[in-house]
Amino acid sequence: MIDRVVLVTKKTEYAELVERFGTVGQARFFIKSSGGNFDAYERAHKIYETAVESIRKSVPGDVRFAEIDRSFVATYLFDPTALVVTLGPDGLVINVAKYLSGQPILAFTPEPGKTGKILASQAPAWAKAVVQKALRGQMQSRRMTMAEAKLNDGQRL
Repeated sequence: MIDRVVLVTKKTEYAELVERFGTVGQARFFIKSSGGNFDAYERAHKIYETAVESIRKSVPGDVRFAEIDRSFVATYLFDPTALVVTLGPDGLVINVAKYLSGQPILAFTPEPGKTGKILASQAPAWAKAVVQKALRGQMQSRRMTMAEAKLNDGQRL
């Protein structure tokens, strides 16, 4: 039974630039002086923030909810009855999965249709329906092994 939703997010390149340079103006100056297009960073950031909000709204008010940045995943204690939701690239899904003990993961991508999305392919627009189904136990799931080592004596890791 799932009684908690944990959303794992990652900083956008825009947020990382602003953090690195201190202000939006300084970040914009750096990117433009390097020949880059800062508007693309802003657009991607807005798309990501909209996706985060869509997922937040998909969680019913009576369900416990936590939101953590991927930088805290290694030290976060995931409840055994948690539904873990990731928003980001396939690498985020894999990184989060290695810290879980059988909890289900729903993997969303902020920009459906972009190539290279194998694990994180769900559109945030579907979040409400998908999260509701998962909370009711009506989702079909499949167990995936990211890596497995088999020893001569039959042991498996």
